Amino acid sequence: MAQGSVTIADYEDNDVDPPRWEIEFAATIDSGLFVTPSGNGIERRFGSIALRFPYGVLESWNDVLGKTDSGPSYGLRVLVDVIRLYERFSKSA
Repeated sequence: MAQGSVTIADYEDNDVDPPRWEIEFAATIDSGLFVTPSGNGIERRFGSIALRFPYGVLESWNDVLGKTDSGPSYGLRVLVDVIRLYERFSKSA
């Protein structure tokens, strides 16, 4: 498995950790997740995009890069940092 990615973020304010927003584009190639009935590896390529913000992550991926996308197959991940949200809103109340 190999993955390459490019990330663009708002690093202008050095006092903010993590940055206010970050977007990542990635491409992944794999030859071991899927196998034929005889056990040979099937190469698959995936693309993904992730949006990170101080209170969570929204990420999606699909196998359209390898031109093997034959239907509505995709992945989606939503992560919310409820502790950080609670701290943010409890300070402002």
